[in-house]
Amino acid sequence: MAAGNASAQLTIDALTEYSSDDLDIYSKALQEATATVNPAYGLAWYGERYREVASDPDWFIGSLVDNAFVEGEGARKLWVLSAECTSTTISKQVKRHAIDESRHAQYYIHIIDIIFPGSIPDHIRPQLDALSPRYLPSSVPPAGMPAKSTQRVIDEIVQMNIGEIRTRINQLLLRPVAHAYCGENGDHDALQRVLDRLMRDETRHIHYTADIIEQFSREGGGALVHDLIGQRMHDFNAITLQEVGEDLFDGS
Repeated sequence: MAAGNASAQLTIDALTEYSSDDLDIYSKALQEATATVNPAYGLAWYGERYREVASDPDWFIGSLVDNAFVEGEGARKLWVLSAECTSTTISKQVKRHAIDESRHAQYYIHIIDIIFPGSIPDHIRPQLDALSPRYLPSSVPPAGMPAKSTQRVIDEIVQMNIGEIRTRINQLLLRPVAHAYCGENGDHDALQRVLDRLMRDETRHIHYTADIIEQFSREGGGALVHDLIGQRMHDFNAITLQEVGEDLFDGS
């Protein structure tokens, strides 16, 4: 693996702690792609740049709002994807993911309320509340959506997996900064509960998408998975570099 890039190992360590599932094919493909692409979000300068821009409280608040927006939009896209999957099992997993991201949009706004109480004007609150589609397990995905091919769904799953890896790393960077802003008199326990829920969910999202990738590889799709992970990591890294140039460190 490229010297200094921590993204694959951070991910594999988190998955090992989360579950004893055998993800050997996925792990090797991830490590190989990381060694080739050397993604920015696994390098020291990425974290240093985040801490630099996050030292501005206005930027930090804006970043939390941006994350809420990204999570809400991601939830809506996943909701549609859950209706496009021909596999009932994958559809249910994607639906749960959409519900999680819908909730995450609310979490990021809640973090602002914990760290900077009273900072959100009343007339802005409805707009921020609307960032989350507020999906529930009882909510019904759209009917009549055209089915996506298995290869298209696996491509989506690979992209989701890589995006969730970056999101989890961003959350690792966010945690100490959020606590620093919380100050001596802030509610650190409440903040930590929200941060832990986010981290738990992101790790689970990486795990379930990795498991789908692993199973597809074992059923004869190994070559496709290998190519997809390499290509999508390259694509995602290009987007990441562009976003960092614009001081953006949002979710997937």
